[in-house]
Amino acid sequence: MKLSLEYLELRHKFWIKEIGNAGIWDATRFLPVTLSIRKHHKTYNALFQRKWSRDKREGVMKNEDRIIIYNKVEDFDEVYLDSLLVHEMIHQYILQNNISDTSTHGKVFKDFMQRINGRFEGRLQICVKSVNPAIPRKGPGSQIHILLIVKNKLESFCCIINPSRLEYFSKLVKRYKKKGVVGDYKWLQSNDIYFSRFPRCTKVLHGLKFTHEELEAFLKDYETEAFKP
Repeated sequence: MKLSLEYLELRHKFWIKEIGNAGIWDATRFLPVTLSIRKHHKTYNALFQRKWSRDKREGVMKNEDRIIIYNKVEDFDEVYLDSLLVHEMIHQYILQNNISDTSTHGKVFKDFMQRINGRFEGRLQICVKSVNPAIPRKGPGSQIHILLIVKNKLESFCCIINPSRLEYFSKLVKRYKKKGVVGDYKWLQSNDIYFSRFPRCTKVLHGLKFTHEELEAFLKDYETEAFKP
């Protein structure tokens, strides 16, 4: 589908009401926001922004809240686009209601994200850092990616590890397994993975989430092979 301002305005209103009806947020507590579409951005796929300006007549500072969607591709997947929009709407809700959080994507943000994803499974797939749809997802690529696969009872996580941090994560995952924090883990590598923007295991072990069946299909699709650090 084509990205348009009319679509963003309609879906913004729709998701305020729909998520409000699910009891996840209070739909009456949203303040006005300007929706806009801009050209490609090197860093962001979308952005919630609060711009301050001085009102010369009244002599006071006023703010204008914006949600910006960057038009990176000609054809947008509807789930991807709605997820992008609702991600920024979570920021909008938190900031406009002066809700304290631990960081930009802290505990409060992630709580909203997980509840919304769970309630609207298949319709929304909100994540902390979205993958640029303009980047091909199939390889082979020129770079070998080191993958850490963490398995627990109900789910698995796949993380791309920076080679410079390999020793750190090798020690960390051994310690976590010994403590019972993770059930099992293994190291793999692949040069078929072009996208490396899903959450990295930098401070705690969490990455791209799968069911065990989905993980096996993922690893087969990207021709992974065993790797020993």
